[in-house]
Parts: sequence; structure tokens; C-alpha cells
Amino acid sequence: ETERLIGFFINLLPLHTDLSGDPTFAELVLRVREVALGAYAHQDIPFDKLVEDLQPERSLSHNPIVQALFVMQNVPAQRRDLPGLELIPFPASISRSKFDVAVFIRANASGTFQDWLYSTELFDKSTILRMASNYEHLLRNAVDHPESRLSTLEFQSANEKQQLEYEKTQRKQSQRSKLMSASPKAVNLAETDQKQ
Repeated sequence: ETERLIGFFINLLPLHTDLSGDPTFAELVLRVREVALGAYAHQDIPFDKLVEDLQPERSLSHNPIVQALFVMQNVPAQRRDLPGLELIPFPASISRSKFDVAVFIRANASGTFQDWLYSTELFDKSTILRMASNYEHLLRNAVDHPESRLSTLEFQSANEKQQLEYEKTQRKQSQRSKLMSASPKAVNLAETDQKQ
């Protein structure tokens, strides 16, 4: 039926992830598996038809139904040998994201790679880099401790925690300095973190 067709055949498949009850990572994987299998049974329904039937509240600021996209690309690279020609992949430049954030995971014999595409109106590059690092850290912890509840899994590295604590201390000191400058003769009480 599709033998004579040429084109880009892909359909967006929305999945709703239920995080209620603070499941373990292993439980979450089973939940996602069940949702995915149910969605695959209806994958022939075009996304546009789904939007039409559900009639979500529309906004020009975001995509209907799906704002975050996760794509796992584990299709092996195909090598084409053409006499006298050398073919190399050419990265496509995408300047605008259709979603708040889209994560593309590519797996091949060399390893696993992440590509993050995001709305620059919502995120800056440093935020996305931090999110990518947190994502990797969370996955490592989840794989190492699959019976841990999601709420207990670490997603920040020790360096990031230290940096955030430093920034918090700097903000407190800055606020204290501003208050002292505004009322230099007022009584100042300071909270200390002393452990006994």
C-alpha cells in the first residue's frame, strides 16, 4: 500500500505519565510501559485528528496537548556506498522549536547522545545545559537505585548543590546588606546554622 509513496512519515504520539503516589523508578518504568503499549495500539490516529477530537484550549504560545517532546532514536545509521562519492551527514540547523523543550536521544555503537531543542523565549542556554546535566545525573541514580522512590532520587550533582548553596548565601548577604544600609541603627538578628 505504501510502496509507491515518498515522504516523511512520522506521527506524534502523546503519552501521559502518572507520577502520583511517589512511585519507585521501577514502578514508573512499568507505568510508562503500559501507557506506551496502550498508545501504540492507537498510533495510526493522526495527531491533528486527535487535537480536533479533543478540542483542547488553543493558544499561540504553545503546542496543543504536548509541550515537552522526548524522542529515542535507536535506528542504526545506514551507510550508502556510491562509486566516486563520499557521503557524510550534514547537521541541519533548526532555529525554532515547536515545543517548550524537545529531547532527542541518539543511540549507536559509540554511545548515547543528547540533543536538546528548546524555546528561547522560555529558557536560556545555561538553564538547558543544567537540565541536561540533571537529566543524566537522575538517570544514573535511577538505574543504580531502581527501587528508590522518585522523590528520593538525586538529580543534582555535588558541584551543582554546592553552587546553589553558595548563590543562596550570597543572596542572603546581599539582602542583609541592603537592609543594614537602609536602617544602619536598627537591631540586626542573624540566623546561624550550628549543629551540635
